Amino acid sequence: MEEQDLGDKQKLIMETAEKLFATNGYDATSIRDIATAGSFNSAMISYYFGSKEQLMEGILVYRTTKLETVVSDMLLTLKDPLEKLLALNRFYIQKVLQHKYFYLLIFQIQSLPEKHILIRNFYNTLRYKNFELLSELIKDGQDKGQFKDSINTSFLLFVISGTMNNFLVNQDYYKNVNHQNDLSEEEFDLLIKEELEELLTGIVSSMVLRV
Repeated sequence: MEEQDLGDKQKLIMETAEKLFATNGYDATSIRDIATAGSFNSAMISYYFGSKEQLMEGILVYRTTKLETVVSDMLLTLKDPLEKLLALNRFYIQKVLQHKYFYLLIFQIQSLPEKHILIRNFYNTLRYKNFELLSELIKDGQDKGQFKDSINTSFLLFVISGTMNNFLVNQDYYKNVNHQNDLSEEEFDLLIKEELEELLTGIVSSMVLRV
């Protein structure tokens, strides 16, 4: 499902569903709820996507289709393995802040019950690409003697994604305890982007660099 092939109605359906799935839960959100929130009829959703499960898969493809090409082009401009790794990290932070509902939805998918195994498997297929890319970056750094010989790539991914998941789930709490409720959404995102980049740069560097 290439973005250029999508019509405005399809995008509206997916973006409406994405927000409802993320805020109310996948199981708790019906096709009727999505249609009501987006001011279109249920038949339109069935016409474009067939089922709620296929709609979820459509959202995953819609949000990830071009990422692989964008990331590859970005990394081609860099030579140093650590620079590549940190650039990938910054890109991930930017995408999470840009599409918060989608990444809240991603967090939910990982916790869906066994009856939704097809959705989880579909998402995992996409996620394996991230693992392969990170593994290649780690091996490049190891071959050049910059990175530690023993790095658990899966655990590194867990640390990065876990930090971002925790922020998304607890961002209102973070605002309250840091007295930042008076900030606009744009101001808060800019501030948190800088803080997350600094935090994860330190963590990732300490996990991969030779002492």
